[in-house]
Amino acid sequence: MVRQCFFPVLCGLIAAAVPVSSTGASTTVAMPIESLADHAGQVIVGEVASVRSYFAGNPRRIDSQITFNQVRYLKGSHPGATRRFRLIVPGGTVGTLQMHISDTPRFEVGETWLLFLLPGYRTYPVVGLSQGAFQIRAGRVFRGDLPVTGLDENGFVQVARPDTRRHRNLVAGPSASGPPEADVGAMPDALTYRQFERKLRPILRASRDHKMVRAAGRPLAVRHTPTLLKTARRVSPRAPAPASQERSTAPPVQPARRKRPR
Repeated sequence: MVRQCFFPVLCGLIAAAVPVSSTGASTTVAMPIESLADHAGQVIVGEVASVRSYFAGNPRRIDSQITFNQVRYLKGSHPGATRRFRLIVPGGTVGTLQMHISDTPRFEVGETWLLFLLPGYRTYPVVGLSQGAFQIRAGRVFRGDLPVTGLDENGFVQVARPDTRRHRNLVAGPSASGPPEADVGAMPDALTYRQFERKLRPILRASRDHKMVRAAGRPLAVRHTPTLLKTARRVSPRAPAPASQERSTAPPVQPARRKRPR
């Protein structure tokens, strides 16, 4: 039995008038491809050669080292860059314990990925969590399980979603007003990798240059300072004084002085 631990993450870059998308238990701010490119120190394409998970750090957590082979750099190549790339990501499985940050990709040996990587990170190395991770399957591009079909006029990545009519028919059965299940159109084909790369090239050339001198996606040092919890002293509420004991605002009456005999 594998014990799982999930951590929902809220993307820290929140801009006005930007659509919000939710996946599972997490909420992320949708980012156009230009923003993904600007935040990325490097954009790489490579095949997963190995995945090694281990306990790490303080506080105690699980990290994984993902090793990519045959790496190509679409952005951020530097003199020391090689065809082998190692990426440290939070999460993984050690024994019967599993940790995963929701709305992030899961890497397996043999998969090919195109990744937008932050120069350094405190939460996750991929820009926008899963938004900057694209898997290449049989020469076509997918984001998660959905095929990428293009970019809209605002630069947001378009993905094909299952036809809502098919879902309705599966739940409620075919209706006279809607087509039968067999007549529902198939999901559109995903872009080929070559088509997607041609769209990316001018965007990456125009994006911010982080002047990388080493591999991107490195975890930044985070200092954890313990803080003692202080409990407030419990104070009983003061009950109002009875009406008969209320203090008078009138001046006090002075007692009469007794005269001394002469």
